[in-house]
Amino acid sequence: MLYEEIEEINDIIHVSDDVRRELMLGYIEPYYKKLIIESLDARSFYKKFGMFFETTSKLCIALSSILSFSTGYSENNTEYFAATSGSIGCLSLGLMQIASYAYKEQVRQSRELNGILKKLRLETIPVERHNSIDTVPRTRSDIAELNGDKKTRRSSITKISEIDETHLADISNRSLPNITHNTKGAFLV
Repeated sequence: MLYEEIEEINDIIHVSDDVRRELMLGYIEPYYKKLIIESLDARSFYKKFGMFFETTSKLCIALSSILSFSTGYSENNTEYFAATSGSIGCLSLGLMQIASYAYKEQVRQSRELNGILKKLRLETIPVERHNSIDTVPRTRSDIAELNGDKKTRRSSITKISEIDETHLADISNRSLPNITHNTKGAFLV
């Protein structure tokens, strides 16, 4: 049970403005400042971390490819070249997974930071998504976020009285499909 939910009128403690100001200036504001700085630092760290491991992974792929092609030209040690090439290729996959984790962690840190900034009524920062990792959007909200889409979905309007000029303009800008009639029925053009 949360304290805020149980709170009754008799349970409210009244404090003076001096105590409230002292708590705000001495504890709450420094806590939020420290939290924001730590979130920004963590976000920056995970971005650099991801970039380093992704770059290292790409270099391993190049090295693995060179060793793989070298196997065909070598008369001796072909097993050595093949095994080394395969091992470096597996290492590359592991490094790419670490980079993917770092980029996802960066997005999580950005969202947490934006939640704090919204609570403080401050401007939020953009959530950066990395293009080479996890480019397939998973949900409608991911697609809307990637496209910067702020349109109202049709399902969000439940009553006729909720339709305003913005919704009417959005609806009127949509084009309807052209329908042609022939002897076999209607077809969309």
